[in-house]
Amino acid sequence: MKGKDLESIVIEDLSLSKSREQFIEQHNQMLLKITEKAQKSPVYKNRIKKIDDINKLNELPLTPFEHIHKCIKGFGLENVLLAPYTIYWQTSGHTGEPKKFYYSKEDLEEITNIGAEIAYISESKHGDVFWNLGAGLPYLSGSIGTIMGEKLEMKEIMTNLVRQSDFIKGLRKASKEEKIDFISGVPLVYISIAQIINDPKLFEQKVREKISERLKFFKFLGRPITKIYLREINYEKLKENLKKVKVAYTFAEPVKPYLQNIKSFFSNSKIREVYGSTELIFGAIQLSDNSDLSVMLNWFIPEIAPPEEVMKAKQDPSYKVNAIPWHRWEKGMKGELIATRPGECLPLIRYPTGDLIEIINPSETHHLKINNKTLVITLPTIKILGRSTELIDFSTPEEMSIFMGAKLYSRQIKEALASAREYGKVKWWDLYVIPPGNQPFTNIKFEIIPENEIENKNKFKEEIKMLLRKECNELDIILSKIEEEFPKEVIDQCLEINILSPDAYQRVEKQMEERIKQGRPMGQIKPKQIHIIKQRN
Repeated sequence: MKGKDLESIVIEDLSLSKSREQFIEQHNQMLLKITEKAQKSPVYKNRIKKIDDINKLNELPLTPFEHIHKCIKGFGLENVLLAPYTIYWQTSGHTGEPKKFYYSKEDLEEITNIGAEIAYISESKHGDVFWNLGAGLPYLSGSIGTIMGEKLEMKEIMTNLVRQSDFIKGLRKASKEEKIDFISGVPLVYISIAQIINDPKLFEQKVREKISERLKFFKFLGRPITKIYLREINYEKLKENLKKVKVAYTFAEPVKPYLQNIKSFFSNSKIREVYGSTELIFGAIQLSDNSDLSVMLNWFIPEIAPPEEVMKAKQDPSYKVNAIPWHRWEKGMKGELIATRPGECLPLIRYPTGDLIEIINPSETHHLKINNKTLVITLPTIKILGRSTELIDFSTPEEMSIFMGAKLYSRQIKEALASAREYGKVKWWDLYVIPPGNQPFTNIKFEIIPENEIENKNKFKEEIKMLLRKECNELDIILSKIEEEFPKEVIDQCLEINILSPDAYQRVEKQMEERIKQGRPMGQIKPKQIHIIKQRN
């Protein structure tokens, strides 16, 4: 599929532009094909049966990665896969053994067809310039952009962000181009680029400080070496190029908490969040400004299930999880995303993604004007609430305390703290959840690093509490009940806000630098922010 043929190919059969009934029929046929073929692999043999109705998905067990990995170790990769693989993508493995997912030539062709539709919706055309700020193979973030760029005949500026110096090289290349049409990276990269272009002197000062640190006894050489190192970056040309970017794709984490900062520089660009993973590739995409993520029903069958039910199934492989398929979703539902997708190498059947979602609209219609044509696309929209490992769930007896089964999601916390404006801005935060133990209550303790020194810390604390309660509705309901029975001091101990010095951010920067040195992709360089403390005695 070449870029110059993109419109004629995609417009004939836009697989995203189907009715609800057509998607249900497609998924029924998909299930029949998947469940019939999958039984030839040890992953599914004697575990699943052939079905042709998405309403019967609950009759099948979940297939967590742990089960797939166990089969690969026990039977061998060649006996588990149903076809030879052409490519594999993996996670970083810094929190354990890397998760690898394998794709055949046919799988890759299907993936690029889906990607071509996304490119078409973004009004991509032959010869466009694409600045790819992701990680190369075996990671997905940058390599999928490279594959799509080749297929669509786009000119790629590949900036494989593995080392700190890679970013500098990327700035040099991008400032030499005549134009940049598309850009792809994590939110943190966009904010960094905007800060560099808005204040090149501060950027050069920071680079000089880093170089001088490494020179030790020859620190006096820091200034001339920095000038040589950065001399090929044309800040004005880079600024001119980026102001004309048509679409800026973001991934790895929700963009909304950072959107205001990103839009302040990329004001002429469409900001489009993409949700994907090594096992799912394309899960959902933002189709228009201010909209949530539209689920890619043309690629996989989504369900939603309570995370505690998913955990039971991981502990007991025979346990059947009663999940809700997409056509029965209702606004406001929350749970873990379960995915079923085709695959010549190895299909996934009821795979728990580990991502918590909220259903925003079970059926949202978009009217997109593309190349003087109007496309009508109706899909469910979701919000990514965070990883299931980030969920703060007070449903267990040792954690419940006075919070009586509340759930806090990392997405809610990020959006609440990012909206602080009146008395200061939050640059970084850490959350410590300390179970009650011998105390009468759980302590939810925030440590806030502001962008600048805060003149009135008490008012800043109150603003943060107000924003947290506004965004985290379950927390607000419980605190409101506590206010009726307990004095303010109890509330302050239940929800504790500590304001640190802006200099404390140096600790975070050092942690991120260490992660970069470890070779982590850009989407994984931010340190953990939610810390569950063991029960006190």
